[in-house]
Amino acid sequence: HIWGSNDTSGHQDLQIQWTVKNPGGGIVENYSDWSYDRPPGDNHQFIGGRFDLSSAGQYTIAVQLRMNKNSPVTVDSYSGALCTVAGGGLQPPECETLSAEDIFRNKATIVGRLLETSYWSQVYVYFEWGKTTGYGNTTVQVMMYEGNEGREFQAVLEGLTPETTYHYRAVVEAKGFRSDEVGPGYGADMTFTTEESLEELIEVYKERYYWDYNSTEGAYEPFTIPLGDGGGYQFNFRNISRRTLNNVETFVSFRYPDGDAGPGTSGGPYSMEDGKTRVKSLHWTFDIKGTW
Repeated sequence: HIWGSNDTSGHQDLQIQWTVKNPGGGIVENYSDWSYDRPPGDNHQFIGGRFDLSSAGQYTIAVQLRMNKNSPVTVDSYSGALCTVAGGGLQPPECETLSAEDIFRNKATIVGRLLETSYWSQVYVYFEWGKTTGYGNTTVQVMMYEGNEGREFQAVLEGLTPETTYHYRAVVEAKGFRSDEVGPGYGADMTFTTEESLEELIEVYKERYYWDYNSTEGAYEPFTIPLGDGGGYQFNFRNISRRTLNNVETFVSFRYPDGDAGPGTSGGPYSMEDGKTRVKSLHWTFDIKGTW
């Protein structure tokens, strides 16, 4: 709002023209208007449009008051500061990084939580991840809203390398008006280590089964190598004869992660050492089948 005054002794036409610029020099308003046949000593209020002070720093204005539309004459002017908007008024949205879940040989689920959307009603959340704190990878951005504070978000990483440590952190970005005034919000760096490979698991577990020949004759003694993601190799040892202890039959069957039984093989009989409660580990070989 700027007032113009007719300080002459006759009727006058008054014109106002102003240009407002933001701290970066961009024009946020360019306004011009005439008020006609103002009597001597009369004042008139010129009212421009509305604009937002959306950037920190000094806004400037250049104003000219003119008379006589047919032959305009500038009778007053001003060029300089309009106002200063203090910086630091907006804070970035906030999130935190949580512990990873469901960590397998080649995949894991990483988890974060939205803490604060700050000024914005919509934000985007995602993760940065990689083998170092340089990360180098990002997950797909997911939109969350004001009112979602405290809710968790997650992403599944696949195609990972077994027995490898990965770094990750949660990220939240403001979206919309004035989002260019703040950077992203970051959670703390966290790590997880993928499980050992399938082949190494089998090497470890295949030496750990000992046969107890005091089990019931004809009973099956199962032993399953856990693979971490719901599947496994299951070995069933059957006591064919409790008395002679020299016919122990083994069945090797493959179970996929979804629980369906896969192709199996059988072997034996194997000779057991008579007169001892436990004997040495049974040894076997087999082919690894399936996709992991």
